[in-house]
Amino acid sequence: MTYANTWMSWLLLAVSLNAGAVLGAAAKPQDFVAQAGAAGLYEVNSAELARDRTQDAQVRAFADQMFAHHSAANRELNSLANQHELMAPTEIDPKHQQLLDRLGKLEGRDFDREYAQQQLQTHQAAVTLFEAQAKSGTDDELRQWASQKVPILKAHLEHAQKLAAGDETQR
Repeated sequence: MTYANTWMSWLLLAVSLNAGAVLGAAAKPQDFVAQAGAAGLYEVNSAELARDRTQDAQVRAFADQMFAHHSAANRELNSLANQHELMAPTEIDPKHQQLLDRLGKLEGRDFDREYAQQQLQTHQAAVTLFEAQAKSGTDDELRQWASQKVPILKAHLEHAQKLAAGDETQR
């Protein structure tokens, strides 16, 4: 796949992730739980894969942080979902599985590059989703929880941007 094709694929993925996030966030609490839960499951699974595959200390440190933070957030979201009789996902959705499948085919620097780019895109979508929920969600507890997670997700996004930018300079 050429560099231009790769970026076009990422652009289309980003648009679809962000569109889904914005549309779902202001909708029913179940929609937010489903989208946030799917994103959280992806984060934990991709972090596990990165911890196994990378030889880069920065990528490993980032993956360790993503694993810890998103595992905790997933437990919190599952608890909130149970309290409100909502269904949190227990399996990764097809959209995020495609991302994991792409990662699973790569090794070395190619893996690190793809992981950094995926983290950048998925955290952009997560910030959009959680900001929209924090602003206009219809459930007070979910809205408050999302509001508490926005600064953490923005910090993850900033870290992912640095990871991806560092990767660009090493091409």
